Amino acid sequence: MRILVENSGYRLLNMGDLAMLTVALSRLDRLFPHSSIQVLTSDPEKLSEIFPSTKPISVQARMTWFSPLAARYYQLPLIRYFSKLGLFLENLLRRHKPTLFLRILSLKLKKKAGLLEEVRLLMDALYRADIVIATGGGYITDEFKCETQPRLAMLSLANQLGIPTILVGQGLGPVQDLELQRQIKKTLAQADLICLREQLASVALINYIGIPNVPILITGDDAIELAYKARTEHIGSGIGINLRVAPYSEVGESIVQTLRLVFLNIASKFQASLIPIPIDHSAYDGLVDPDSTTIEKLVGQDSRDLGGGAELDTPLKIIEQVGRCRVVITGSYHAGVFALSQGIPVVGLAKSKYYVDKFFGLADQFGVGCSVLMLDEIDLENKLTDCTKNLWNEAETLRPILLDAARAQIQAGIIAYQKILEEVKLKR
Repeated sequence: MRILVENSGYRLLNMGDLAMLTVALSRLDRLFPHSSIQVLTSDPEKLSEIFPSTKPISVQARMTWFSPLAARYYQLPLIRYFSKLGLFLENLLRRHKPTLFLRILSLKLKKKAGLLEEVRLLMDALYRADIVIATGGGYITDEFKCETQPRLAMLSLANQLGIPTILVGQGLGPVQDLELQRQIKKTLAQADLICLREQLASVALINYIGIPNVPILITGDDAIELAYKARTEHIGSGIGINLRVAPYSEVGESIVQTLRLVFLNIASKFQASLIPIPIDHSAYDGLVDPDSTTIEKLVGQDSRDLGGGAELDTPLKIIEQVGRCRVVITGSYHAGVFALSQGIPVVGLAKSKYYVDKFFGLADQFGVGCSVLMLDEIDLENKLTDCTKNLWNEAETLRPILLDAARAQIQAGIIAYQKILEEVKLKR
C-alpha cells in the first residue's frame, strides 16, 4: 500500500499542524500496517527526524509539476486569449501523458537537475499511489490561495486517475474568490470522503458553493486525540496566553500593546502566572511573527516564565505547557484545541473573518467552555477580564463536560478513518 499525504504545515514549525499530522499518520499506520507513507514537506531532514518511517516528497516539486509550462507566454497580448486552451491541454498531458509532460518540463529545468529529480520522485509517488489523503488544516481559504490551488490540483488529478482522495480534519473558508470557489467545487465534488473539523463555516461554504453527493463527516480536529491522551489528572493554576500577529489574523503591534496591559492586570487580579503557549514558530519576511516573539512582547520580564516559549518545539511540549493552565486566552486556534481537549476552558480572541470562523466552529464543537471575543470590541479590557473570571470560577465544573466532548470527537475521527479503509477497498 502506497499512501501520499498532503499536509498543512510543510515546514513542520506549526505545532497545531504537526499535531494533526502526527495523529493522522498514527491512524493511517494502524489502518494500513507496513504501508509506504510519503509526505509532502519543505524540510525533508526534519520530517525524517520526527517521522522516521515516512518518506519526504518535495513541495517545490509539486508546485513545479502543477505550474503552467508556458506561464510567461500566456501573459503576452496575442496569446493571452488562448491561455485557457493551453492550460487545458497541459492538464490533459499531466493526466494521460505524464512522461511526455515530464520531457517537456525537463527542457524548462535543464539547469536545475536537483529539482527535476525531485519532480520525478513526486511523479512516482502520485501516479503509483493507492490513496492520496489531505490531513487536517485551515488552508482552503482566500488567505492562502497560492498554496491552496496546487493542493487542490493534485487531489483533482489523483481522483481523475482513479486514486481514492480523502480530506480529513478540514476547516474550510472563508472563500470569496470566484476562481478559487470553482476549483474547490471541482475538487471536492470528486473526493471520496470529506471530514470536517467543525460544522458551522465549513458546511455553510460547501452548501454555498454547491457540492453534491460527497460523503461528509464532522469529526472535530484530529489534534484533539493527542492533547486528550496527554492530559493531566488535575487542572492547572496558570493563565495560558497566545496571540497571532499576521496579515490573516489582522492583528498588529497596536493590539499587542493594548493586550499587554490587559494580560498583566488579569494575572495580578487572579494572582496567577502568565504561561506562554506558542503554536507557530514560523516567520515570514516580517509579515508573520513567531508566536514566541509576540508573547515576549506581551509578558516581558513580568512573567514568571522567562521568554515566550521558543524552546517548546514539539506538540507534546506545548500540550504539557497547556496542562499547567486553569484558563487559556488565545488568538491561535490550536492553543484553544490543546486546552479544551484537556478540559481547560478557553477565551478565543479574533479579529479577521478567518479566525472568527475558526473559534466559533471550535466553540460549537465543544458546546461549553469556549468564549469568543472580538479584538475590536469596545471596552475589550473589561469584557476580557469578566470573561476570564467566569471561566476561572467555572473551570472545575466545565472540565468533565469538555473531556466528554473531546472523547466524542476522537471517536468520530476514528470512525471516519475506518471509512477511509472501506473507501480504499471499494475503489480497489
